[in-house]
Amino acid sequence: MAKVLAPVYSASLPADNVDIVELLGRAEVRPDGPRLSDFQHSSSLLNHQHTPASPASADVITAPGTEPVPNVPATTTDSTATCLMVVPAVGGAGASITAAASALVLSREKPICLVDADALAGGIDLVLGMETEPGLRWQDFSAADGRLDGAALYEALPSCPRSPALKVLTWTRSRTPETAYNHASAATKFDSADRPGRTDRPDDVRHIASTISCLIHAGITVIVDCPKQVEYVTTLGALADDTVIILPTSVRAIAAGGHLASVCAQAGFTPSLAVRHQQHRDISVEEVEYALDLPIAGEIEYCKKVAHEIDVGGLAGAVGKLTRGLEAMFALVGGGGDG
Repeated sequence: MAKVLAPVYSASLPADNVDIVELLGRAEVRPDGPRLSDFQHSSSLLNHQHTPASPASADVITAPGTEPVPNVPATTTDSTATCLMVVPAVGGAGASITAAASALVLSREKPICLVDADALAGGIDLVLGMETEPGLRWQDFSAADGRLDGAALYEALPSCPRSPALKVLTWTRSRTPETAYNHASAATKFDSADRPGRTDRPDDVRHIASTISCLIHAGITVIVDCPKQVEYVTTLGALADDTVIILPTSVRAIAAGGHLASVCAQAGFTPSLAVRHQQHRDISVEEVEYALDLPIAGEIEYCKKVAHEIDVGGLAGAVGKLTRGLEAMFALVGGGGDG
C-alpha cells in the first residue's frame, strides 16, 4: 500500500496530483491533459488595475478552446442571477456533495458556477469527476487588484463534462514548487505597509467574496460550497440570497446547527436547513425543525453508493436520489430541479 500511495507527482495538470487519483480508483484519467503553462497567459490577464481600460486596450481572458473574451466590467446585472450558499453543520455533513449534485441538476436549466470556497477540502472537482478538465483554478488569478469580468471568468473555468453549462471554480492540489501557492510570499505582500488591506492569497475570504460578486454581477447563478468557519460564513453569507445548512440527523449535528444558525442571525440573515438522513438514525425532520425553529429547504436521502461513485469517477447515478427532496432549495435559486 505504501508504494501505491507514493507516486511521482506530475506537474502536467492544474490539479497535478491526478496520478494518485488514478491509482486510487479513477477509471479514466487523460494522460494528454492540459499543462499548467496553457493557463499562465490567462492567469496574468485576470490581474487588473483599478483604473478602467479603454475599449481599444481592454485585456482579454482566453479559455482554452474558446474565443478571447474582452475583459471589461459588466455594465448590467441579470436580475435573475442568484447566489446560494451551502454550509455544513458538522464535518462530513455532505455539503460539498449536496452543492455539486444540486449544481448538476440546476445547470440543466441555466448557467451555474459552482464555487469551492474551502481551500483545504481537496477540490470539489473530484466530487464531479472533472479534475482533468482544462480551465482556471483559484491559484491562477487574483481579484485583489480590482476589475474582473465575471462573464469572462465563467468562460475560462473548467466545464463539467456531464453538463457544459456547469462551470467549477476550485483549487489545485499541487505538491510541486513551481505550481504550489507561496503562502509566505503572500503574507509578506499582505503585511506590506504601502498596500494596506490588500491580499494576494487566493484563499483569503475577501478575494473569494470579490470573485463571487463579479460572477453575480455578470448574471451567473452561483452556488457556494462554504467551509464552516465564522469569517467565511458571515462574509460570504452577506453576498448570498439564501444560505442552507446541511444538517445530518444526529444530536451533535443539531447542536452544531443551532450554533451556526445563531452566527448567521448575528450577521443579519436567517439560514434554512436541508436535513440529510443517515443510516440507523431515528431523528425525524419534524424533530429537527422543532429543535432549531428554522425553515426546512429539503431532505437528502441516505445513499450508500455515493462515496463509491465519487471514488471511481464522480457523481453519476446517485444525483437523482440525492436531489429529489430538494425542490424547495432549488426554488430559492429559481430552479425547478426536474429530472
